[in-house]
Amino acid sequence: MASYSDLDTKYDDDFRSGLVKIKPFILDLQKQENVFLCRMWLEKLIKSEPSERALRNVYLEELCKHVKNNDLDAPFNTSPAEGALQPINPSSENRICNEKSSDQETVELIETSLCTDETNVDCQKDEPVTEEGAQSTDSEEECCAEQYCSSESLDSVPCVNTRVDSNTSYESVQEQLQTEVEEKPISSSKTSSNESLIKGELLQLKNENNSLKEEIKDKNNTIHDLEIERGSLNEKILVLNKNLENVNVELKQLQDFEKGFLQARKDVELWIGKYKILDARSSEMENSYLKKIEDYENSTRHLKTEIEKLRLNEEKITKPFEDQQLELELSNKKIEALEKERSVLIKMNEKLEKNIKEMTEKYEEKVNTQYKEIAQLKNRLQEECDRMKTEIKSMRDTSVKDNDEVKLQLKTEISDYKLKLANLTNEMNEKIRQYEAKIDTIKKTTEMELCMQKMTLISDFSVARQKELENIISVLDQKYQARLIETEAFKSESKGNQEINQEVLQLKIELDEDFKQESQLEPNIPI
Repeated sequence: MASYSDLDTKYDDDFRSGLVKIKPFILDLQKQENVFLCRMWLEKLIKSEPSERALRNVYLEELCKHVKNNDLDAPFNTSPAEGALQPINPSSENRICNEKSSDQETVELIETSLCTDETNVDCQKDEPVTEEGAQSTDSEEECCAEQYCSSESLDSVPCVNTRVDSNTSYESVQEQLQTEVEEKPISSSKTSSNESLIKGELLQLKNENNSLKEEIKDKNNTIHDLEIERGSLNEKILVLNKNLENVNVELKQLQDFEKGFLQARKDVELWIGKYKILDARSSEMENSYLKKIEDYENSTRHLKTEIEKLRLNEEKITKPFEDQQLELELSNKKIEALEKERSVLIKMNEKLEKNIKEMTEKYEEKVNTQYKEIAQLKNRLQEECDRMKTEIKSMRDTSVKDNDEVKLQLKTEISDYKLKLANLTNEMNEKIRQYEAKIDTIKKTTEMELCMQKMTLISDFSVARQKELENIISVLDQKYQARLIETEAFKSESKGNQEINQEVLQLKIELDEDFKQESQLEPNIPI
């Protein structure tokens, strides 16, 4: 015997297979009214309650018989009544009772009414609907349902090849029926009104499907959020486990510490007994030391008063020194500023020297060019002299010794050449003197410019800064002399303080010697 849930699933599977089988017979109906009545009865059966599964299958069996004969008799010739399904005849009631008692009989009755051979029909079970299942309605498995129904109620009629998906619902079958029926022409106004009603109901069903899909999406989002929270909780649990491990380690350390503490407590109790013995003996020694301590305290009080006086004197002396140190720091800062200005002036001097060097190099180049010109003039003069000498020699050789006129001409020419040479030499010497005078004047002017620039810089720097330095030096000298006077007074006072310190040291030495003597006389105490 199958369980109650298995029986319900079988009823649902048989109902789906019956819907698939009746579909081609509905499409073959000649009257359009019969088609709409079939659709209305199918909607009634689809919307029936779960407790009416067995009666629903019986209604579908009877409707299949009528549709196969192409005539709708009672109760299918009229629209279905509202409310629960009612049995068709008394025999059907007995059959429903028998179906509830035995599972296999109900399955056989429905299967024999729909098809004879189970091998020719693939009846697929209902699977849970998810987002992926709802979206995968296009991927269907083909199921060849070519058969001949050989039961008493159905003649041998070939079934049309149909496609049934594992996720098919009543609504999908209804939509297929609607699309195929709408292809046929509508004959009357009654059919159009029925179609509008059916379309409205179909739209409602589609809206319900969409709302269910949205609810499934929301639930998936909530599941995702819960998984994230679970991950965070797992991380927190790991952290807590680590903290527990650390706490356990600390507890072990505390237990070890308690053990050591107990042992130390026992040792302390032993030492307390020994300490009581020593305390009794030390009380006797304390009485003797108290008298010495009182004397020592009186002497120390006297010394403290004197030390305070000395401290006050030191403070009076150190205050002006601190003021002087601050002034020295300020003077050092000013000196640093002056050094910076000095470095700037040094850089300026370096730049001036570079400029002077460049100017001198330029003047030297000019002088060298002028010397070269003078050398060229000398070479020209020598060449002309040599040329004149050669001409004179040639004239002497060629001339007639006895011709006085020629001699006079030669003498006049020679005198002219000598005058020219004298004039050229004088011009050359004058040019040399002029160039040398120019060079001397240029050197003197450059030296004077450098001296003037240096003097202006030094005067600007020295006039303002020397006064400040003189003022600072005069103030420092006055403070230094006052400091010397104070140090001499402090030295005279420190001589008296040294005598007091020597007396204090002598008292300390005497007390230490007394303590050593008493400690040598005392017996050793066993511990």
